[in-house]
Amino acid sequence: MIRGRGGLLWVLAAGTVLSGVARAETKKLIDTTLLKATEQFYRWSEGSTIALDDKGHLLMGVTMFGPGGHDHTPGAIYAFHSYDGGLTWTSLEQAKILQENVGKQNTMSPALLRLDNGEILCFVNVKNSMRDCGPWVKRSSDGGKTWGPLQRLPYDGYGGVGCDRAIQISTGRVLLPCWVSLDELKSSHAWVFYSDDRGRVWRRTDLISVPKGSSGRATDPAAEEPMIVELRDGRLMMILRTYLTYIYKCHSSDGGATWTPPQNSGIPSPGSMATLKRMPDGNLLLIWNWAPPEKINGPWPRDFLSTAVSTDEGRNFTSVRHLDGQTNFEGKITMANVTFVGDRAVITYSKSPNKKNHYSWQLQVIPLKWFYEGDRTLVYGEKYLVGSATASEKK
Repeated sequence: MIRGRGGLLWVLAAGTVLSGVARAETKKLIDTTLLKATEQFYRWSEGSTIALDDKGHLLMGVTMFGPGGHDHTPGAIYAFHSYDGGLTWTSLEQAKILQENVGKQNTMSPALLRLDNGEILCFVNVKNSMRDCGPWVKRSSDGGKTWGPLQRLPYDGYGGVGCDRAIQISTGRVLLPCWVSLDELKSSHAWVFYSDDRGRVWRRTDLISVPKGSSGRATDPAAEEPMIVELRDGRLMMILRTYLTYIYKCHSSDGGATWTPPQNSGIPSPGSMATLKRMPDGNLLLIWNWAPPEKINGPWPRDFLSTAVSTDEGRNFTSVRHLDGQTNFEGKITMANVTFVGDRAVITYSKSPNKKNHYSWQLQVIPLKWFYEGDRTLVYGEKYLVGSATASEKK
């Protein structure tokens, strides 16, 4: 049961597998619209969800933009709670402001992180202009009931953190992968902020760049919305949004202080945000806008939001399934985040019926078994590059 604005909803839906694969038996537990876009609440997007305890209490922060829904539209971050592992949520009428708008334009893109000592860090982007937008952070020591002051990380330019990107690795280091443009979106690059004292003092890496493509977009080259996972061998892997028809990836062997040059991952993708997290069973889950390479044109299409699993530490992904969407969907589906509660995934994302940013906030709660019942004839990654073309030919 889902508690949303205007009442209670219950949805039980089966997942969709790609053509040529028999329908799986595992059912989704929840598949519904949690927050519907209206003229007043025009855009619900860029969210982050964390577990506050091991008893099913979850905190979700999601950005709400007012009329128009552009990136420069005034926005603030709302807080919602679940007390049963993501099955039911507090309503919009009960919601409180997790972070008010302190920017000259907006405050958006929360990234929540529960630290090893129980403290919570809340990262947000504060946007003042096309020359000044980037990450700030605040801290809670009481489970999100109260928060300390916002503090600016040492950035210049226009960019920030993608939603739900913060991570603490096994050494205790906190990493915040971000993107930045230093030339008013004539190009964009990634960099990583890192802290060894749980987010009080920050350092940042050099810029991480990808080759220029042929998309014709004003922002090209573009390395955007990076996300990091820690690998079993102690290295870190970063994935990057690009306009090169593929997700790019790079690695760090020193805890994120330096990174290898980004390379084609072999995962076809439009220029849109991808999410990569380690599941409770130890494998990696990718959530992204699946599309055949021949249909990709810059940031499009975004008519499917799909998943794939890697059992070899991010080298290859298979068992492809569609979470949402259909061929030639006229709108766009994007910006997913995921947290895990026991043997299920709690996934939220944005969905608009058109190419405007008129996003409703979608919720799915899915048993982990569901992700393994997809199309295994599709394998993306190193095997895909070897089997179809070289990395240079696939740009």
